[in-house]
Amino acid sequence: MQALILAGGEGKRMRHVTAHVPKPLLYLPGGTLLEHQLALLSGFPVTHVFVITRHRHRDVIRALRGLQSVTPVQQKPPFTLLGALASAEGLVTEPFLVIHGDNYFSHDLEYLAREVDCARGDARPEAVFAVDEEGSHGDVAGRLASTGCYVLSPRVFGLVRELLDRDDLRSLTAALLQSGAVVRAVPLRGWRANINELQDLLVVSRLVLEQWSDIFHTPAAQEGYRRTTGYSGVECPI
Repeated sequence: MQALILAGGEGKRMRHVTAHVPKPLLYLPGGTLLEHQLALLSGFPVTHVFVITRHRHRDVIRALRGLQSVTPVQQKPPFTLLGALASAEGLVTEPFLVIHGDNYFSHDLEYLAREVDCARGDARPEAVFAVDEEGSHGDVAGRLASTGCYVLSPRVFGLVRELLDRDDLRSLTAALLQSGAVVRAVPLRGWRANINELQDLLVVSRLVLEQWSDIFHTPAAQEGYRRTTGYSGVECPI
């Protein structure tokens, strides 16, 4: 299995912050958002991680430098969600885990790999979505799209190419269902937060500190304390 982190978003709703720090490098207790996602994948049976980013995100590319089996990939136009997925076509050659780069997950994601591995032959799904059971959505496609983490088969790229201009995941989930593909929904373990606004970042930071002993952390934060020098040059204790 391979993995794909979609980290090419511009963070326009946080532009007063992301104008200086790309969203994947925003700091949370225990490390940056990107460090957290890479740590989630370190315990996952992936052979390679591709990080989709933009040419302007030089700091993201620098942060990945020297990491084994992690490759930054420049997103090709159109600059949409499905355009980001399509940028990995030809690179991924086996089922691949997709993580949206602005999502925080409180628990590891190994259960998704097990869901894919337990199926064989015709029962192997084209897509498996980790879905928050508490979410309320009007249809199946909308429920499946209410996620920031899913596993896709490389065969899905055929549909992705037809939907390049779409900037929403629901377009893909609806197309998968209409095609008759085997699609599964798996209950998300723990909780997920989509960081779109500065308030989201503050709320997640508070939850991480409150639930510190019960949630997943980067290896550097396992002991509950880390000092880091951020962009301001100030040491930041958790």
